[in-house]
This record gives sequence, structure tokens and C-alpha cells, in this order.
Amino acid sequence: WTLSTSPIRSCRLPSPSVSSPPELFDSHCHLDDPELAPVLEEALLLARRAGLAGAIIAGYGPERWKRQTELLLRPSDFCLTGAFGIHPWAV
Repeated sequence: WTLSTSPIRSCRLPSPSVSSPPELFDSHCHLDDPELAPVLEEALLLARRAGLAGAIIAGYGPERWKRQTELLLRPSDFCLTGAFGIHPWAV
């Protein structure tokens, strides 16, 4: 099946089956946080090894939307999609 929550990217995810557990998907993360930049690749690798198929990068604020878009456009076997918005802590 296809996950498409962003006009930027759609991800093909395997269909759940009775014989194998479904892949997990993080429904709220902030991978666009500048503090994660130095360890982002390692974090994505560890997430994939732990069984995550992908994640929704939840918007924090306009100042991070460019970085969020860059992450969504990069090629990867880890499905990243986005929800652009403003985090309550940023208001």
C-alpha cells in the first residue's frame, strides 16, 4: 500500500500479513531539529534496524520547513513524510 501524507513524497510500504508482524511507523518526530543534524544518519540507521519503516516529520515552525523539505526529498529506503505546521511550543 502507499502512504501519502505529503505532496512531496509517497512511500511504498509492504502490505501487512498474518505471517509477519507489521512494520512500525513513527507518527510524530522532529528529525529536522538542528541538534540532530550531526547524528541524523546514525539515528535513521538505528531506527531502521529497530524495525521502523518510516516516520512523519511533524512541523515545528516556518524556520524549519526548508530543512523538513530537504529531508523529505532525499532518497532513502526509510520512508519519510511530513506534516507542515507550527508546534505549540513555537507560538
